[in-house]
Amino acid sequence: EDGVGRWAPSAVPLGRPAWREVLRLAAERGDHGVLVPADPRLLDLLRNPEDPGGRQDLQLAQG
Repeated sequence: EDGVGRWAPSAVPLGRPAWREVLRLAAERGDHGVLVPADPRLLDLLRNPEDPGGRQDLQLAQG
């Protein structure tokens, strides 16, 4: 492993259950993360303070 990792593209999830499923499938495949288009629905999922799991697993990047 060279430390770079594999990132998998994903569509914008339709809600929290779909987001958890995207992350679960990525982990099963051994992906280091997912690339998701910036979208108000996604940003709401990421910024929502009521999320019980915390968001230490997320890194946002824009280019």
